Amino acid sequence: MTDEYVRAFIELWTRDVPKFDGKHVRFSNITLDPKPVQKPHPPIWVGGESGPALRRAARIGDAWYPIGTNPQNPLDTLTRFKTQAARLRKMVAEAGRDPKAVGLSLRVTVFGETAPSQASDGEHRLFAGSPALMAADIRALRDMGVGSIDFGFGGSTAGEVLNGMQKFRADVLPLV
Repeated sequence: MTDEYVRAFIELWTRDVPKFDGKHVRFSNITLDPKPVQKPHPPIWVGGESGPALRRAARIGDAWYPIGTNPQNPLDTLTRFKTQAARLRKMVAEAGRDPKAVGLSLRVTVFGETAPSQASDGEHRLFAGSPALMAADIRALRDMGVGSIDFGFGGSTAGEVLNGMQKFRADVLPLV
């Protein structure tokens, strides 16, 4: 999503009589009701691990939401995630914003005892291994300021997904 689209959404969400004239988005004489409950508008979460995604998050984001599966910018170790988070904080400051203004989050798609234990750099792969190791990774990310971690529970049926979620809640979360 480009800056222009975000600005257009914010205009719709916050103005009684929204009007926008951008390169790709133009509107006037329209109404959007009801307005979002969040004030001044819903938080803007910017996904992606690339340079452009980080710059976009730094300029307009309320949170950075990487998935971490981009082979060009893997975020599968604590060191790699910390490095990218520091890079983001620097970009946020360069954009004239408080470096803490952009929250940190992470989408996790590979985890547990079936996940490879090491990343390509030889370090411990985040969320690989036992419930105790996964809980330690959650604590480490929380301690560095990550406010949200989104685990993708796979399965071919709703029951399989629910079972995975319940097992995670029972085995991992009490250790956090």
